[in-house]
This record gives sequence, C-alpha cells and structure tokens, in this order.
Amino acid sequence: MTRPLWLLRRRWEQLQIDVRCALHADEPVRIRHYLLGGGKLARLGVFGEVGVQLHMTQILLQTARDPELPCFWRSVCLECVSHPLRRLRTLLGQHAPSTLLAIEQAVASVQCKLPLAGREPGHGV
Repeated sequence: MTRPLWLLRRRWEQLQIDVRCALHADEPVRIRHYLLGGGKLARLGVFGEVGVQLHMTQILLQTARDPELPCFWRSVCLECVSHPLRRLRTLLGQHAPSTLLAIEQAVASVQCKLPLAGREPGHGV
C-alpha cells in the first residue's frame, strides 16, 4: 500500500528539519532518506524536480555552513550535496548555466572553509 502524498511530503519536511538542525547527528543515513524523499516527491509530481533539487542543495549548504552544528554532520552534508548537484548539472547545464555556476561556486566556497571530514567507521551515507 502506498502512502498518501501529503504524508510523504510531511515526512520529507520532517527529514529536512532533522538534517538542517542535526537532530540526529549520529544517524547520517537520514540525509540519504531526505534526498531520496525529495526525488520521490519530484517523480510523483508533487514538486518540480528543479525546485526540489535546488532546495535540497540549499538546505545541505546552509547546514554545512552552520558553525553551531557538529563538524562531522556539516562535513557529511557537504559530501552529500554532490547528489542533488549532479542532478542539477543534468537539468540546468544547457538551459541555465549561470545558475549552475553560482551553485557550484557556493559549494566550492564551503569546501574551502570546511574540508571533508575523515569518515568514521559505520557512518557512511
């Protein structure tokens, strides 16, 4: 049995809060669930795919920039931004290259300030 769309949306929004606030920083798999949920909502037509991918990229970058959050969580968010960014390269590459360039520059800026943390065993996403 499939979940109603409103329930999928609510779950995705809760995962967004979990990610952005590092509510479960010991469970980085929640970031993957957030990304998968956004992709599913886009495929089901609840949101446009470009909007979803841009939003997820923004949330992950905001989280990676937030000095109040644990460094490990911020680093994992920075690593995971590659997933929506890869999709945005396909979606925006030819049609909105300046938007894509701005996003890539924002990612590079965060990477300079927050190097990717060495992965701890058992914390893969």
